[in-house]
Amino acid sequence: MTREQAIALAEAKGYRAKPCAAEDKMAVKIGKADDPNERMRLTPDGQVLVVDEGYYWQVGSVDEWAAYLNKGAT
Repeated sequence: MTREQAIALAEAKGYRAKPCAAEDKMAVKIGKADDPNERMRLTPDGQVLVVDEGYYWQVGSVDEWAAYLNKGAT
């Protein structure tokens, strides 16, 4: 699946998604940031969250997101 297809699939399932600078990465909006001045957070389980537009965006590979979205996640 291409990044554009994965982003379209995410959006079709109600998520807001956008491409990252690296061609094999994309970010999905997951919630409002606690501190809008925060720039990035690494969660205890190793997920990278970037703060943009006042929201957390979870960064992951296109393959990871495609697998998650194809499991029937809504």
